Amino acid sequence: MTPAAGMRRLLTTARYAPIADTADGPWARPPVTAPALDCSRLPYLDRAVHELRSANPDEAREASQTVLRDRRAITAFATAARAARPAFAAFWASYMSGFRKMLCGYGPVTASLSLLDGLRIVDFLVGTTIVEYNTGHFDEAHHLDAFVEQVLAYALLAPGFGHPVTAVVLYLARYHVLTRYPLDTFLAHLAGQPSIPSKLTVASPPSFKQNQTARRPTAR
Repeated sequence: MTPAAGMRRLLTTARYAPIADTADGPWARPPVTAPALDCSRLPYLDRAVHELRSANPDEAREASQTVLRDRRAITAFATAARAARPAFAAFWASYMSGFRKMLCGYGPVTASLSLLDGLRIVDFLVGTTIVEYNTGHFDEAHHLDAFVEQVLAYALLAPGFGHPVTAVVLYLARYHVLTRYPLDTFLAHLAGQPSIPSKLTVASPPSFKQNQTARRPTAR
């Protein structure tokens, strides 16, 4: 498919149409009379298209339409989203009360940093700090261990792809806790070298201190 043909296909998929007889004439979209797309469907669309990795416009269009036809999945997601609103409101209040300013202070933000051709996706690289957030429960030690191992892998992989790392952040959103380690301190703790002075920074807004349940990574 030539670039020009691909552009025309994308415009057609978006419901644009040529308003002149010439092939290269202007295109326009007629007034939309259908209801606007329910935003609760967007995560499903994003996931479906992302899983295609490399796809032509026809394949992306078919994947999107398949998701939109699955009414039961859409309804289930919308129900879950409504039920999660109170928890999200608490998280957002916590984030805006200080965490946002702190994270922005680490430097320029790169979201969804791809490593190993997309096999590993870092939540954020902020300056030279790896930032991983988790909204899950940490009821057992192995839950936190798995999260720490994930952050460790990202911190070790990123420099090989041209992204130097000097610190890591574990953001436990459910508990309103943000923990930052300089990378050398983080690695020393995991290697079982407690004699190295810790430069651990733990932050939590005063109104959420009663929810702190996170602990420091233990030596493996």
